[in-house]
Amino acid sequence: MGWLRRRVLRPLRQRLLYRETMSRLVAVRQDLDRRADQDRRALYRLKRREDWEAFRTERLDALRAMLRLPASADRDWRLVRTVDSGDVRIDCGHYAGRFGLRVTANRYRPATAAVGPGVLVAHSHHTPKEHGELQALGHELARSGCTVLIPDLGGHGERRQHPFDGTTPGDTSYRPERQDYYFRHLHGMALDLVDESLAGWMVGDLAAGLDLLDDDPSVDSSRIAVIGAVAGGGDLAAMLGAIDPRVSCLVPFNISGHRFVSDPDGSRCPPNASRDGFVPWVLLGAMAPRRLLVAQEFTWRPDKERLWSALQRVYDWYGGTDQLAAVSGKGHISGSPPRNSHCVHVGAFHREALYPELARFLDLPAPPQVTSDDPVHAPEALESAGGADLGSLAQALSPRLGSQPYQAAPRHGSPPPKRHTEPPRVVVLTRVRPAAWRRLHEQTVKRLRKAGVQLHFLEPAGRSDRGTEQDRRGRLSQAALWTAAERMRGMHPFSNVVDELIPMVRFHGRRSPCVLWGDSGLSPAFPAPEQPRPRGVSCPAADPFPALAALDIARRMPDGACGLVLRGGLGSWREVLALSPRIASDSVPPGVGLDQDWEARIEALAPLPVRRVGWPGEPEDPDPAALAEWILGCFPAKSGG
Repeated sequence: MGWLRRRVLRPLRQRLLYRETMSRLVAVRQDLDRRADQDRRALYRLKRREDWEAFRTERLDALRAMLRLPASADRDWRLVRTVDSGDVRIDCGHYAGRFGLRVTANRYRPATAAVGPGVLVAHSHHTPKEHGELQALGHELARSGCTVLIPDLGGHGERRQHPFDGTTPGDTSYRPERQDYYFRHLHGMALDLVDESLAGWMVGDLAAGLDLLDDDPSVDSSRIAVIGAVAGGGDLAAMLGAIDPRVSCLVPFNISGHRFVSDPDGSRCPPNASRDGFVPWVLLGAMAPRRLLVAQEFTWRPDKERLWSALQRVYDWYGGTDQLAAVSGKGHISGSPPRNSHCVHVGAFHREALYPELARFLDLPAPPQVTSDDPVHAPEALESAGGADLGSLAQALSPRLGSQPYQAAPRHGSPPPKRHTEPPRVVVLTRVRPAAWRRLHEQTVKRLRKAGVQLHFLEPAGRSDRGTEQDRRGRLSQAALWTAAERMRGMHPFSNVVDELIPMVRFHGRRSPCVLWGDSGLSPAFPAPEQPRPRGVSCPAADPFPALAALDIARRMPDGACGLVLRGGLGSWREVLALSPRIASDSVPPGVGLDQDWEARIEALAPLPVRRVGWPGEPEDPDPAALAEWILGCFPAKSGG
């Protein structure tokens, strides 16, 4: 029997769970495609420029509501050092950005004082502002008379929020700059907690950089360009260009589809994008009649792309098709260089094709001369913080936690009184395998069964037992991709799954008295690893979902259970702000941290008896007999109506 379980039943179960998760993700992505196609077809039903502008305004208003950018303010540029690079001067400093945090940046200027165009660069999610390609871009444009500002995006470079900075002895198993990329989805979860977004944080910092350029006396405010690098920078640049009329020229890389990608990196799949219709072609079309240069890292055929035909239709209404252009690289992403034009931000091959069009759009006397991508200066030479306190994202968001008054959730209708004819039950909500859960609580289960209590397991949708902990709950898991896709639809897996579980709990509560047990299977205390771990994801992922879902179900169904057991989960929402790589992304619904914390939620359930296990100050594994007796004491003395 053991052989049958190991070789047949368990692999079959894993395949079924994985298939369920994949089928949900595929269904959500198909819905994203369907909505995007509806929006694109709506464009071709528009007949006049005025119709398009009404169509565009509605969607850009929704984008502004999602980004929640504050009003322009004094950016307080603080110069730390100036690096003389021959005919180019590099100012290293920082300015005030979103949430009051400082934004480190390098500003490239011509050595001779003259008024010229301004260029703001949004780097990719791969490396920060000191990369060789960005240094080359800054030098080349500055020699042509431009002032170029390249800031560090939130969580990158000198603004990194994680402790893995490469200073730990023996720490050679990973690259610190890649940790910035790996932690982006954790920044997104922390921002979701207070109903903000990673896209809003990064676009806000870029908008502050645009303020800085606009106020610069050496910058011609009518000639400001925004360049978005490959791998994420183009999406941020497109959002900024769509809502800020000061951007006279936009150069977004790698935006070719009719919808955003479903990616765990929250800056590339902004929340509500599909629901509210601010999809890529709408953002790019909103640039009309301003200048738009669509750039691609690899081979791209505009005449074969639906995005390009939509943009041409929009620009035709303004009679400005000469303000629209496209450049591309060569080869494909699956190939190897040099036959395929891979780059980190904007490579030399791409700059060579880009500069003639950019010179035309910015009225430069001649296209910049392309140089090597080799860095001119060492990264430490371009550091901009100068020992200043740049601020912590956790500190900036922490005061907002639990700031809203407690609001009782909408309650589902309570079932009519009914005589219970079946034995009492314990309904277990967990994403741990039932067999493993029974082994973990073996003594408690034996005592409950001896008393005639039945156990029933509710397995939340979206769980997959396939692969490692990282595959199931980490940054690249199907759960993370599902969460990102649902966020673009204006929803979240947590709410969807809880809505599916409520009828199941109601069914059990009608048949017999039941105690609801939400079990994450892990302790709420998540100590940081002693040594940095490659990619920040090689430790098991925590799963606060079961405990949080059980608490939410109890709030919404006050008569659905006669007792509540919470094991594991989180001791406080502030643990999410600690950027622990062990927290599953589908366990933190947007804005949940604005409500009261766990203690207040539990107190609001009174007089429902609640037992917490493994929480701070309580034993991880309590006495099985005491726990079983507590559960038995929750059941009514007589099961009747």
